[in-house]
Amino acid sequence: MVGIVFGFNAASLTKLTLWITSALYGGYAASNVLKWIWWRFTGMGYFYGMLFGLLGSTIKLFYFPDIVDIYVFPLILLVSFIGCIIGTFITPLENREAVKEFYRQTRPWGFWGPIKREVMAEDPSFVPNKDFSRDMFNIVTGIVWQMAQVVIPIYFMIRENYKMLAWAAVFFVTTFLLKKFWWNRLHEADAVVPAKAEQV
Repeated sequence: MVGIVFGFNAASLTKLTLWITSALYGGYAASNVLKWIWWRFTGMGYFYGMLFGLLGSTIKLFYFPDIVDIYVFPLILLVSFIGCIIGTFITPLENREAVKEFYRQTRPWGFWGPIKREVMAEDPSFVPNKDFSRDMFNIVTGIVWQMAQVVIPIYFMIRENYKMLAWAAVFFVTTFLLKKFWWNRLHEADAVVPAKAEQV
């Protein structure tokens, strides 16, 4: 229903697309980043971050339509981030043990100090993630890999054959890099999972 209302009131498909990819993206980026890098982040923090961001992007769409969407991205991202903080601290961390179990199995990098110390105190054999540089390389490579899959069919449809072939080469190179530096090393992450977690 909301999508139909937006469709009938959209004066320009281009403006609506720019809003979705610029302003609206700022509404959920903060929540989806914090859930991986901050130990204290909660479900209510995620909800309020999404709510604040969506409200901010919707206000921009209806009340400030002439402002270029990409310019308000930082502002909406900040509003969403504030919502995340408010939502997180108005509720307690309900299940600390579940957070510790998540950290043991996933070994994320970021702001996990208190949980990291507790996990290592309980299991001295636990090895934290020390592959930040490799992980960031894989993230950037993965973004390029996904982008290649988007633009290859576009260039094929508009008959830009040389650009299509160039992006196809990029796709094969990034596939090789992900295979070597991500896929082939997944077993290393499995090997460091504590025996206690395996028993559970």
